[in-house]
Amino acid sequence: MSALSKSIYLAWRKSKLTKEISFKAEFTQAKHLLIRLAEKPPYTLSSLYSLASIKRNKKSRKITVLIPPDAKMLVDAFPNLFEKVIEVESTPFYGAASFKSLKENLASSKYEVFIDFDLTPLPELAVLSKARLRMAYFQKDLYPYFNILFRASQTADILTRASLMTRSLIGDAEPVNSLSRPQIIKRDAGEWLKLKGIKRGKNYPLLVSSIPFQLNLLDNWYILNPEKWESETNKIKASLIAEASAYLGSLDRGFEIAYLLGTPIIALLNSEEQKALLPAPNITPIVPLIKHSQDSLGQESLREALSAIAP
Repeated sequence: MSALSKSIYLAWRKSKLTKEISFKAEFTQAKHLLIRLAEKPPYTLSSLYSLASIKRNKKSRKITVLIPPDAKMLVDAFPNLFEKVIEVESTPFYGAASFKSLKENLASSKYEVFIDFDLTPLPELAVLSKARLRMAYFQKDLYPYFNILFRASQTADILTRASLMTRSLIGDAEPVNSLSRPQIIKRDAGEWLKLKGIKRGKNYPLLVSSIPFQLNLLDNWYILNPEKWESETNKIKASLIAEASAYLGSLDRGFEIAYLLGTPIIALLNSEEQKALLPAPNITPIVPLIKHSQDSLGQESLREALSAIAP
């Protein structure tokens, strides 16, 4: 779709969306919500915290959630939060196949509220939702496609960001407590490791890594490199991270699962990621976080990190 045809379509829709609305009344009474999780980690996790707070505030609410396909592992761990999960494979520009498919998928339900938690809200989704109340983080030119806009600092860490919108909606300033423990079966990992002939236990702690490393064994730690596990099902991948004594990765889906499970994380992050995305020093992290530079991770630095979290 060309930029011109997109702008013409959205301009036509704008006149249909400009209506006065009672924000608090509409949200309080809403029973059917459509929520888009943020696309990139760790913001996906942040938006999941917010969604859980909203659901906890009124458990009878029915929530349909829009997710990027690679977030399925994260969402599958919380089956009781949603009535329906819809994967959005690409930006649903008007006229594209993804737009038509999503339009058909959403047509069967009536949503009173649409919340877009992504850093880049999509007006097309606001239009497709047909919701009277459409909320997003502030960006220029979003009104009236979104009629409630929240301002969040681009450098807010994941928990601070998660609290912003929910605090305004339901007075909940503690989204960190809003998610129950992920529903992951550790036994699946045990059976998988046994099938692969991989030892693990007190004398052979398991390090699940999403970053390729040359060794399979270091100081009795077994390093499960990405080529050995990342092609497995979401169920197995999440189970392996739950079973692991530590997780080595960047800001990826495995990071989000490990963060929720309390699996110690060795995070390879650049200075900006360390400063902006992780909980501030005065917030107690859910897991012990060991931060390393993004450049490289040699044998010695990994050995040092592992010794700090040895089971």
